[in-house]
Amino acid sequence: MAVGIAGTGYALGSDIVDSTKLALSHGLEPDWFVRRTGTRQRRVYAEGESLLSLAADAIGKACADAGVAPQEIGSETLLIFPQVGIPTYLVPSQAVLLAERAGIRCAKTMSVDGSCAEVIPALETAITMLEAGRCERAIVVAGQDAVNLSSHEDLSLAGLFGAGAAAVVLSRDAYHGTRLDVRGSHWETHPQHWELGTQPVHSNRRSDEGFEVSIGYYTMQGTEIVQASRRLVPPVVHTVLTQAGWTTDDLDAVFVHQPNTRFLQIVMKACKISMDIVPNPCADIGNLGPANVLATLAMAREEGTLQPGTRALLLSFGVGFSCGAIAAIL
Repeated sequence: MAVGIAGTGYALGSDIVDSTKLALSHGLEPDWFVRRTGTRQRRVYAEGESLLSLAADAIGKACADAGVAPQEIGSETLLIFPQVGIPTYLVPSQAVLLAERAGIRCAKTMSVDGSCAEVIPALETAITMLEAGRCERAIVVAGQDAVNLSSHEDLSLAGLFGAGAAAVVLSRDAYHGTRLDVRGSHWETHPQHWELGTQPVHSNRRSDEGFEVSIGYYTMQGTEIVQASRRLVPPVVHTVLTQAGWTTDDLDAVFVHQPNTRFLQIVMKACKISMDIVPNPCADIGNLGPANVLATLAMAREEGTLQPGTRALLLSFGVGFSCGAIAAIL
């Protein structure tokens, strides 16, 4: 069954944090963050914006690109929402709340609670459901709220995260839009590395008003997660390219998770992939977590740089330690 990318869309926080000004505010040299991360500025939430509002905006743009109104969507559509954020409600799920926020009256919904890598299994689930004829359309939308989850005083994280969400509409009705000819896919998790990035629950207790939970800030062991990425990402890339019958030299574009520019360069070098084929918007928008891959893909389609027949690798990795990739002709 033919599957195509019918539409894409993304939404970024309206406020901008300049890395030079951020460094000066911490009493550091002006280029302190830029030298360490390559991130010049980040997009963050303005007043009134949230993970759900940006994700709903991304869905609206992707649906407009696909020529379908959200209110016309029904149970023929699967909505999967991998996200990292502070929930506005524990029940119902974030995907249900997002569907309502986006104006979707009926759909199959699935929430994915994860980190940066979970967008790949979300995409593969959507593609598999489409190929099996279990739905006519699938919307994968991803986003994060790590700006609020991490301490602004933690210099290892203060200059990294941006606020954003991105969505892709996949369709069974063949190739209006961009084709999606999957040639290989694989993902895996190495849970022995779970402590490389954590956000702990310190305590919880019942009270007259409800159930009170104390949650710590997100922290990450940066050096160790870079080392794990250098070791664990290349075998996944090799597995997927072998399935496709390709080598890295055959790739035209790589849409990859972007923790920061320096980190990305290290991982791409380990994978023997040239940065010349890796779009790098994180230098100006920040790390968007699970939204990185979809946002970078949406930007390429918007800019008209995604030519028919492009041999592409979609690649994401993150704390857990999880990593996944999809090789496809677009």
